[in-house]
Amino acid sequence: MVKAKTISEDLRNMSVRISREAAKLLSENSSKPAYIERVEEGGEAIRADLWAEELILNMLKEEGFAGKVITEERGILELGDDHYIAIIDPLDGSKNYTRSIKWCSISIAFAEKGGKGLDSIIAGSVHPIFWDEPISFSRSEGVFLGDRLVTREEALTQIRSRKNEVYLAVYMDQKGAIESIEKLYRSMTSKGRDVAIRSLGSAALELAFVSLGRIDAFIDARSRLRIVDAAAGAGMVIAQGGYVLDLRGNPPEVDFSRMHRFDSLVAFLDDKEKDTFMGE
Repeated sequence: MVKAKTISEDLRNMSVRISREAAKLLSENSSKPAYIERVEEGGEAIRADLWAEELILNMLKEEGFAGKVITEERGILELGDDHYIAIIDPLDGSKNYTRSIKWCSISIAFAEKGGKGLDSIIAGSVHPIFWDEPISFSRSEGVFLGDRLVTREEALTQIRSRKNEVYLAVYMDQKGAIESIEKLYRSMTSKGRDVAIRSLGSAALELAFVSLGRIDAFIDARSRLRIVDAAAGAGMVIAQGGYVLDLRGNPPEVDFSRMHRFDSLVAFLDDKEKDTFMGE
């Protein structure tokens, strides 16, 4: 499929090609009722999820990918016995998509088999559905906005230029989660920080924005975030030398044999803010 010495670069490029086509499909058809029709009564899946997922799987096969696939709608698939796992969310932000809210994305990541942590994710992309500005990364190259490399220094400069302004992407719609975020909020504002808290509706895109320095931190305290939601974006943060931890401050262990769910997840770049975002 690819040369060993450029595996992560080739997988990054593959993820961008495929996610771009999936984003184009969903963008061009977003106004069609068939695309936002629910697949089952009371469920969250819509037909757009299924059609984008089918396109992605077909393109993976055409590109020669022959490994394990973890995907939102079909679960675990085995396309072959290659050493890599594809982790796919064909539409992250379905609720936004059905309401014509433009904050939604396609997420594709690749991880090494046998890994137990998020650092085994070696490449991927997050492509906004309604604008052509893919964010991608590979372990060997770093993080890209479109075709341009965004260095850790550039992202940190953007964060630190805002001084006391802090923008957090936070998900807390679960019992007990609001209290934990309130504690963090009080701690930060007591230190004179100007804190903005938002829940925008596409975790993949928000994690990717953390890697670019556009969002200061991503916090999910719901025990509902899945590996398909987080893989590509978390991989980008780690590729930038950032932190992806649970609320106890530990790197989460990941079971790539199933649809893994995180108890909590916190992602940020600035090492000077570790005590702040860990609530210490």
